[in-house]
Formats: sequence, structure tokens, C-alpha cells
Amino acid sequence: MSLRGVASQSVQWVRRQEGLVLVAALAVVLALFGFIKVTEEMLEGDTREFDEWLLRSLRHPGQPEVPIGPQWLIAAARDITVLGGTTVLVLVLVLAVGVSRT
Repeated sequence: MSLRGVASQSVQWVRRQEGLVLVAALAVVLALFGFIKVTEEMLEGDTREFDEWLLRSLRHPGQPEVPIGPQWLIAAARDITVLGGTTVLVLVLVLAVGVSRT
């Protein structure tokens, strides 16, 4: 198949997916808007009280160095924050396999 034929088929596929593309674009715009709003609030310091409450609620009272939860949950949370640990790699793999099967 020629390059022109592939391009023509690609354009036809996009035209059939018009509603889906518009919804996806709307989701991206809304997510970006939400991110900007949260960033503004954070830079103004309006979220500090909530952040401190959340962090304190995930620790044992009187022992802020001891997190709440089983050891595997603590390791998974640490892996997610590192963005390169086993948990993140498994999540990316599962998402990639799930998306490719649909």
C-alpha cells in the first residue's frame, strides 16, 4: 500500500472517530485547566493547611516518622514517588497491554 493510501485511510479513521476525539480533547483541556487552578492555589499557600492535615493523617499520632499501613503499601507508595520502581513499571505494563487489546 502506498503512503498516499495509508494517509487516506488514516484521515477516514479520524473522521469516523470525531466524537471520541472531541471528548478526549475536552478531557485534556479540563485536566489542564484543573492543574493550573490547583497550581495557583498551591503557589498562593491556600492548600498548606490541607497538605499538612493529609500528611499527619497518614502517620501514627505522636510518631511522625512511622507511616500508617502494611509494609507492602509503604513500599508501593515509595516506588510510585520514585517513578521507576516495580509498582510503576507493572502499572505501565498493565495499561499498555490493556490499551493494545481494545
